[in-house]
Amino acid sequence: MIVILMRGATRLDPDLVSDGFRAVAAAHPKALFISGDCRFHEQGLRLAADAGLETFRLTALYDPEIIFGPCKANWLLNEHARLNGGDSLVGTYHKFACQLQGVIEAWPGRTLVLYFDLLMLEMAMAFLAGQGLSLLRVFSLYLDEQALAIFTRASFGEGGQWALLKSNVKPVDAFFAKPPLRLVT
Repeated sequence: MIVILMRGATRLDPDLVSDGFRAVAAAHPKALFISGDCRFHEQGLRLAADAGLETFRLTALYDPEIIFGPCKANWLLNEHARLNGGDSLVGTYHKFACQLQGVIEAWPGRTLVLYFDLLMLEMAMAFLAGQGLSLLRVFSLYLDEQALAIFTRASFGEGGQWALLKSNVKPVDAFFAKPPLRLVT
């Protein structure tokens, strides 16, 4: 399974993002584009569908546009604090992990493009880090719309470890030019 994590931007360049989505669609024709069902992700979902990617919406667990400032800080620093009467950070993580596990079981072996805000991507990374080495073949994280970092999991002794292979790779280079990957130390 290949997993690509892409951060949704509050102000995105539609042409640039569309080019990236088209590059993903060309390189991974059976990719499944997954995002939250909220207004924040609406434009990304629309652009992904226009680029020919199959889209799937997860239940939105919070609205990224209203989580900021002291409210967000309290939520992040106190893992049991509830956000605007909703779930705690721990509860949100567990609900998201259940949804992500369901997607992985429903579409095994498909390339997954997870398009979320940074907090949800960090939750996805935590969830994926706990998966078996045989599940993930490639793991990529878009740092912004113009560059990405490519991560992989490798076996070291008794456990697994994430290794950063390449950073600041333009999406087109990553999917088509196949740049040489070296461990970044």
